[in-house]
Order: sequence, then C-alpha cells, then structure tokens
Amino acid sequence: RARDAIEFAANMGRPGYNTAVVGEPGSGRHFLARRLLEKRAATEAPPDDWCYVNNFEDSTRPRVLRLPAGRGAGLKADMHRFAAELGSTMSSAFEAEEYRRHIEQIQNELKAREETALRELGASSLKEGIALISTAQGFVFTAVKNSEPLAPEEFQKLPEEDQRAISEKIEKFGTTLQEVLRQFPVWRRETQNRLRDVMRNTLGLAVGHIIDEIKEKFRDLPEVIAFLDQVLSDVIDSGPQARDGKEEEGSTISGVPAPFQKYEINLLVDRDGQKCAPVVYEDNPSYQNLIGRIDQVGHFGLLVTNFTMIRAGSLHRANGGYLLVDGEKLLAQPFAYDSLKRALKSSTIRIESPGQLLAGISTSPLEPDTMPLHVKVVLFCGRQL
Repeated sequence: RARDAIEFAANMGRPGYNTAVVGEPGSGRHFLARRLLEKRAATEAPPDDWCYVNNFEDSTRPRVLRLPAGRGAGLKADMHRFAAELGSTMSSAFEAEEYRRHIEQIQNELKAREETALRELGASSLKEGIALISTAQGFVFTAVKNSEPLAPEEFQKLPEEDQRAISEKIEKFGTTLQEVLRQFPVWRRETQNRLRDVMRNTLGLAVGHIIDEIKEKFRDLPEVIAFLDQVLSDVIDSGPQARDGKEEEGSTISGVPAPFQKYEINLLVDRDGQKCAPVVYEDNPSYQNLIGRIDQVGHFGLLVTNFTMIRAGSLHRANGGYLLVDGEKLLAQPFAYDSLKRALKSSTIRIESPGQLLAGISTSPLEPDTMPLHVKVVLFCGRQL
C-alpha cells in the first residue's frame, strides 16, 4: 500500500498533489520513499538551470533567467571572462592610434571654429578702426591708429564727435562679440556629443565582437540573446565612466572590477552533470534553507548586497523534482511551514527576508523576480501530526 500510494502521488502530473508519509521512526519510511522516488526520477529528464542576472533598468529587482540543464555553467563562465577582461578591452580601444587621432581631430575642429569666429570678427572691426585684443581678463575692443592701439590720453585728445563715434563702434562690436561667445558653449556641447558618439562606436566595435561570440553559443535561447543585447547597450552607455571609476571602486574576490560585476551571472541552480530529476532531502528545513536568502557584506560601515549574493534554497534545488522534509522539523522553524504552503499554492518561489515577513515591510534592498516552481513534496510525520 505504501509503495502504491507513493507511485500514485508521483504520477499525478498536476500541482497540489503531494504526499504525507505516516509512520513511526525506525520504520524505514525514509529509505522506502527515497528509493522509490529516485527510481522514478531516473526516468525523468533533468530540469532547467536557473540564474539571476542584473536588471539594467532597476538594479534592485534582479531578473530570473532560465536555461536548459547544463547550459548555465557555460554562460556563467563566458560572462565572468567577459567582465574580467572588459577593463583591458576598453583601455586598448581608447588607446588605439585611430581613436586618439579621431578625438584629436574633433577637438581641433572646435578650436579652429572658435578661432575663426574671433578672427573674422577682429578683421571686420579692424576695417572700422577698432581692434579686438585678448587680455588676461578676456577680449576687449580698442581704437587703433597707424595699426597701434590708441592710448587713453590720446583718445581723450580726440574731438568729442570722434570719441562718440569710436565708443558707438566699440559698443556695437562688443554686442557682436557677446553673441559669438554665446555660441561657444553650444559648439562645445555639440563637440562633446560627437566625442561621446566616437566613444560609443569604439566601444561597440571593441566589445560587440566578444558579445557576438557568446551569442553564437546561445543563439537558440532568445532570453539569453536579449540579456546579452542589454549588456552590450549598458557597456556602450556607461562603459567609459565605469572604466574611469574602477580604481576607486576596487575589485571583487573573483578578480572582476566592481563596476563590471553587474555583467556576471549568478547561477543559482546548476544541473550540469545531472542525468535525471532531483530528489532533495532537507534535513534542516528553516525558512532560509527552504526559500533561499540574500546575503550582505560590510562596505565602509554599511551592509550592501547585489544580485550575485542571492543564494538558493532546497526548493530551488528540488524544482522540477522531489523535496523530502520531516514534518516535526518543519513546524519547529518560524515561517517555514507557511512559506512552503505559499510557494506550493502560488507555484512560485519568492525570496524574502524573515524581517520582511515579520514586519510586513521590505527590509532588503533587493526584490528578486519570482521563480516558477514545479515540485512534489514528501512530508514525513507521525500519525498524530
């Protein structure tokens, strides 16, 4: 009867059909249930790999990424290598002779444009006997006589009519100068935009072929391709700033500069090498051991975290297979039983902090995407429980 009941429950292909194994300690119930489930699991294909990746639109809400069994490890390795080498790739691109020559050309064009505008204004004013002179305080206009600036005492000796005419010309050209100088910030913004476009194009060429190589391995997975496109777009948009700030930010233990850590993969569940569905026994079914947790580390006196610190629980590892739990241990843990029921009822795993459950408000800076759940739970308990 026990064997038939377990096989009947395992054969139910819909959510909500789980199993309670009732018996006294020492009756062999764990061994029997596990042996039967492992025999059945051996006929089932291994479930998918699960990853968390950075959400480039909102870093506090990491996205979940699903890959066929065994493919996650390859993506993790590729993105780790990409992030670790990104700094040197960017430096090489920005130190290339062609890039430097292009930048210098754009800067020289701005300088020539400003100098031409001032030179043309100076030539125009000089035809009317007014010279444009550059001083430490800026540009000024002054009357000239015999190609030499007119001294103040000489200006005072001129007839009043001539003084008034010279003053009117200086005022007129002064107004024109102000109009020319107001154009300088506009031209400089245009130049900055051109420089930014050159940087973006350079980064696109330098990093794009690396992304294309990774895409080639995962061209059958649209979600991975979309993530890689977002990575490339973010590198192009924020790469120069991240490269400039990498020394201040420091590096992670893995050797990836902190600004580039957001391009890595948090492989939460790795099925690489597995040949069948998982059968997981959770000996200590605490809330965090079941649902997972978000770790934090100290940084300059503050606790910080990111998507790479999300840790899997036994529900994640058993997803697509079978989870075995002792009822007495489960009920002894705060929040564990209610959280397990909530996950089974919603068919999703939501990682929350225990403080969030207790206070009813978010106490974690991260709100990871929920993960779809498909699992059969086997609960071991005595008859009274």
